[in-house]
This record gives sequence, C-alpha cells and structure tokens, in this order.
Amino acid sequence: IKCQVYVRDSQSCTYANAGEHLPCLKWDNFRDVSKSSDLKKFLSLLDKDQKHAPGKYDIVYNCFWKTSSSDTSAVAASSTGWKSLHSFTVVEDCADWLPSKVEKKSTIARLFVSGAPEFLAADCAKLDIAKEAIFRAHDTNPMDGKLSYEELFEAFTKHDMDTNYLKYLQKSNYFESTGVSLNDVVHSAAIPLRCQDATSSKPDIYITDITYPTAKTVKDECKIQKENVKLEWDYNKMPSSGDFQCVYVDGRLYKKLKTEAGTTAATELEDIRPSSSVGPSAVRLMTHLTFEGGSYKNLVDGSGPSSAVAGTTLSTYACGSGISCLRRTSSGDDYIMENQPLMHSSAIMTWVRIEQTSFPSSTTTSSVAPIWFSQGPSKDSRYQKLFGIKKGSRTLFAKYFNEELSSSTALSYDKMHHVAMVLNKENGLTLFLDGVPVAHKSMVRNTDIDFEVSTRAKVLGTNAVYDDFRIFTGVVTPLHVKAVFQCGHSTACAALAYAEPQSRRIYCIIPNYAQKSKKVAFVPPCSTGLFFNGAAIDLRMIPDQKGILFSFRDTALGELGFEVLRQLSDVDSDGASSSEPEAVVLIDSYVDGCALKYSPLSFFDDAAIKMPGYVWEYSIRTKFDNGAQNTSDPFLFTTPWFGIVEGLIFAGKSAVPVRNVRVCARIKNSTYPSSTLEAGAQKQDLAAYASVWHSNQNDIGVRSSAFKATDRDSKSRVTIRDQEWMNITLGKFSSISKINVCYDLSLDSSRDG
Repeated sequence: IKCQVYVRDSQSCTYANAGEHLPCLKWDNFRDVSKSSDLKKFLSLLDKDQKHAPGKYDIVYNCFWKTSSSDTSAVAASSTGWKSLHSFTVVEDCADWLPSKVEKKSTIARLFVSGAPEFLAADCAKLDIAKEAIFRAHDTNPMDGKLSYEELFEAFTKHDMDTNYLKYLQKSNYFESTGVSLNDVVHSAAIPLRCQDATSSKPDIYITDITYPTAKTVKDECKIQKENVKLEWDYNKMPSSGDFQCVYVDGRLYKKLKTEAGTTAATELEDIRPSSSVGPSAVRLMTHLTFEGGSYKNLVDGSGPSSAVAGTTLSTYACGSGISCLRRTSSGDDYIMENQPLMHSSAIMTWVRIEQTSFPSSTTTSSVAPIWFSQGPSKDSRYQKLFGIKKGSRTLFAKYFNEELSSSTALSYDKMHHVAMVLNKENGLTLFLDGVPVAHKSMVRNTDIDFEVSTRAKVLGTNAVYDDFRIFTGVVTPLHVKAVFQCGHSTACAALAYAEPQSRRIYCIIPNYAQKSKKVAFVPPCSTGLFFNGAAIDLRMIPDQKGILFSFRDTALGELGFEVLRQLSDVDSDGASSSEPEAVVLIDSYVDGCALKYSPLSFFDDAAIKMPGYVWEYSIRTKFDNGAQNTSDPFLFTTPWFGIVEGLIFAGKSAVPVRNVRVCARIKNSTYPSSTLEAGAQKQDLAAYASVWHSNQNDIGVRSSAFKATDRDSKSRVTIRDQEWMNITLGKFSSISKINVCYDLSLDSSRDG
C-alpha cells in the first residue's frame, strides 16, 4: 500500500509541486525517511530556512494498492482519491531547539567555535585564523575537511559543554547528509562578546554582558559571579506588548520571555543550574514522569504502565495551561517502576499537592504516606527504603537501613509544593521543601540504601496530585534542587530535566516581534558564559619524556593548594589496583583570581608515563583552609608509546658527522612490516585538506579563504595576484615530482594551460 501525502497552506500547493519543507511539504506514507527511526513519524514544521512556518495547513492524502515499487502500478479501484485528513495551525512560538541553520549559517559550527577557550581569547582582528586553527585541531580522525559527529563530540567534551544538541542533530540524521566543513566554521556567526559591534550594525537585540571571568577579574567580581551565569542584553528595536524572546542555552530552549501589557521587556536573566559533570559523579536523569497525553510511562526508557489499570484510583488530567498531572484519590493499584538504579548517589523530587479531602486517608508505611518506596526481595522491613510525607504532621520523612530523617516544616493543603530527597557521600542526606533544605545529615553511610538491591520501586503512593516526578543519579547538590524549584511548575521547566549543562554555556536570544523588521539576514546574538564553583576546569595532560605534565584553569578563591589525583580507568584496572585515587602530585600554593590557567613546569607524573597503553583517570582536588575541598571532573589519558632513536649521520664514507639532517622512521609491529611508498603506487592528492598560508595577510577576505585551495571543492577558489604566493603544509614527508594547479581560464585568459 502507498499513501501519497502532502501538507499545504493554500490551494496553489499540489502534490506535484510539493517539496521538502513547509508551506508546501510532501509527506508520503506519513513518514519522513530522512529522519532516524523514532522520529520518522513526526511532521516537521520548519521552512527551507529552518524556521517555524506559521499558518493554517491541511494534510491531504491519496492511498492505494500497487503491484510494484512504481506508482504507475497502482490498482485504480483501490484508490481513496484525494481527501483532507486533518487541518491544523502553526503559531509563532519558541521551538524546542535552535534550527540547524540560521540565515544559511551553521548553528553547530557556531556552537563549536564559541565554546573553544582559544577562540574566546583570540585577537578580534584575527578571528578567521583562530577559527581555522580550532577546526584543524579537531579534524584529525580522519583529516577529511569536515568534522564528524565523533570529532565534534570530543571537542564539546574537551571544552566542557553540554552535548545534547549534538545528539539531537545526530538523532535527526543531520550528519548522514553533511558534516561541519571548514567553510562552515570560518564563516560561522561566532564572535566573542568583546569583539561585537552593536553600534554600527544596529541589530534588533544585542548582548551587553555575560559572566565569563578572565585573568583580569578581581576578587570581589569572582565572589559575585560564583555559581551563577548572568546574561544581560538591550534592544535597538524595543519589543511591544505580546512580543517575546526565546533564550536558548547550548541549543536547547531555556526560557521564553514575553512582554506583557504595561511592562517593559526583559533585559537580563540568571542561570544558577550547577554543572552536571561527567564521570562517576555525573548527574543523569533516570526516571521522568510528566503524564503528558495521559501516559504513565517513564519518559527516559519507556518502562512502566502506558495507562492506568481499569478500576484504579489513579487518573491524569489537565492541571494548567499545557500541563498534565496525576491524581491519586485513595489506595489502589501500585504504581510500579522497573529498571531502577542504585540509590547511593541519587535524588528524588516531584511537584505535589496534598488535598484535605483525600490525604488523611492515604495508606501509610510506618505512619508515612510514601512518595517513593522500595524493598529488597527478602521483604525484610529493615531494608525498606522510603521517602514520603508523615500523615499526622504533613512533614517530609526519609529512611533506609540504619538511617532516618524527619523535617519539622509542614506542607500546606491545596498548594503545589516542590519536595526532594537528596543522598550522596559528598553532601549527606537532605530533605527539601520548595527549594530550601528542611532537614539534613552530613555524615551518612549512603551505600546502606542499597541493602538489599532492588530494581523495582513503588512511586506516588500518597493520596495527592503529582507532576514532573524525577529520579537522578550522581552528586546532586542543593543548588540543583533550588534551580528546579525556581524554574517553576511548567512543561518548559519539565523539559529542562534532560539538559546537562556544564561549565561553558552558550546563550542565544531569538526575538519575535509582531511587527516584523525590514532588516534582512539578522543573525540572533549568542555569547559564551562560564559557570564556576571553585573546582578546577579545562584539565589537560601533556605527555613528555620526563613524565606527564598537566595544566588546568583555577576557579577558586583563597585556596590553600591542589592535589593531582590519579587512578587506573575501570576498563584497564583488571581488578589489580585500588578503586581509590592516589595523590601523585601535591602543590602547596595558590593561584590568584578565579580564572587563571595554571601550567606548572616543575610538577609532573613520572610513573604513569612508563606504562604505554594504560588508561588513567586524572582529576584536580582544590583544598581550602576550612577543610573543604572541591574536585574537578575526571580527565581520561592514555599513556603513549615513547621511543628514542640515537645515532650519528655521516656524509658518505667520511667520518664527519652531518648536522640538521631529517630522519624518517616508520613503526612496525611484530607481525606485519610497515607499508612503504612504491614508485608505481597510485597517485594521491597529498595537499587534500592541508593547511594553506596566503602571502597577503592584510586582506582578511583573501587570508580567510586560502583554505579553499586544498578543500577539493571545484566550485571554490582562491585569489592570487601578482607577486603573491601560498604555502601548503603537507604534514608528512613526501617525495614530490609534480605539482598540479587548477585555475579558471575565464578569469585569466593570458594562460593557455
């Protein structure tokens, strides 16, 4: 069976002239074959410029049986004829993600460049050089003139950025049809804030300031900027009532700011979300229940019931504008979640409203109405794990083996509260009510919660109204809980549960005016901010013959010193080493400010360099005089193979050594000899995608396009005037007998080839 389908906004759109985008889109079989499997059934609402296409639309179809792959084999009697299936309206609003292109410029290329510390510190007059250098530093596997998903993922991780926008593009098959070329990067709209000129260009909206400390940031500024990113902007075109701005962080929608009647447009916001980190302490969402569309499933992995069991006391309903909630009115069927993680480092949180008509009749365990309850296979009551509300006092309570914690602040009836339980070794056991800690134990045996291990949990057992139920693993901090509460109870805030913000964050603002601007090619402003909390960032390990050197960016104030921690990575330990890290370097001194890069030459790890092929996990522990400490995210380092060739080069048969002679060496393994270049071997383009230097460095247009000489694109060209030349770095030793240069005869008729 075949269904010919198109989506139109007017009668002039037909199946014959429908294309790949709205407002006249061909959508055969109600599927988009260009997308990944789980997105094929989704209808794209974007136009050819990757922008929302507002308007009224009809879905029109004609289905029929056919006897072969060709539509001409359709069985005429089986055709439904052209019929309208559904009408809908696309309205102006904030998209969930930034479009892949804005004014024909690559968004992912802009984010890639904007997150590189080298670019943010580059000379404003030489940004093109910095962009090309950053591209070439990551176009290595292989060096093919474009950045693949894997190369970009490594770059984003190295720059300490959220990778979810990259994963979103990968899921939509973005990298199957294209990569990020050097042309995309060099001509991207990325520009450091200090280099932007909002005076002469007069954009509708422009960023004026953002938190990003440098070596010049003074002590008082460091204190103010710690643990928050503040973004400020202004307008050349002031928004009117009903206009709004869409603020994106790392490509994902963060907040919609609407100008209400009688108010002035927003000009600032603060982002207090802590870094989600990487490695064992990384904060990751494991369970998420929002009940949208009446679904009871865990949105993370699809587990759990798809709908309420017949006769249950659970039901979903609309509890606000675009918001769905779950209501339990009395004891009934258990809400069981499978595939639950270990809880020794975890957080459970939800929005909840207890109602006086139903809460007092809640079923209890130890006088506690449970929000989350788990028990091992033995059913031994000693191993019960519980987070809930005491029925008598309406206060929060948590317990597990050998630990109990109660709060003294009561929840109000008929009011939506945000409640949370957080457990980890670093911060202890804490109960939160509306973003504020209401009970705390700093010293706990957090691993006891996993006596006995259970992968099943009963959730939402208290008679109440619930929404946005989440379970995280990793080291969740009080600031995480505060950020969730301050965001509020909304579908937009629930969507942010999937964000994994890191230290560097790129903020973009897309304005939406009812009165459209006549300006063309307006590229929304973006700027890079830095969230820091005193832990070291940008940790790098540099191999050297004397040992492994290191560098990092210090973000702490008043530290006593640092420890370089090292342990074998899990994949290489083979159970032979301790899981505890070792302090291999001690530094009893401090670094001024909160943004200085520290690259000590006198400290190094000379033991790990002697074991080639081993994978190590390094981190930096920052120490303070009050006994506090802050540990950086881990950095994986593979010890390289080092070899030293010693000898003398003599001139012919003489006994006179010759200086400055290059020696080429090839590595062979024990089985197969290294390949050599044979005289009759197939010729190859040694200059393909190689770095190019143009002699005219004063002309930015010429200088920034020099790479086109080797980009293997027959449509691109480089201008070389009289007395100008180019240097091409091949990057390998080669014997060159012939150089071919391609030129456009129509532009230079004096040459005859």
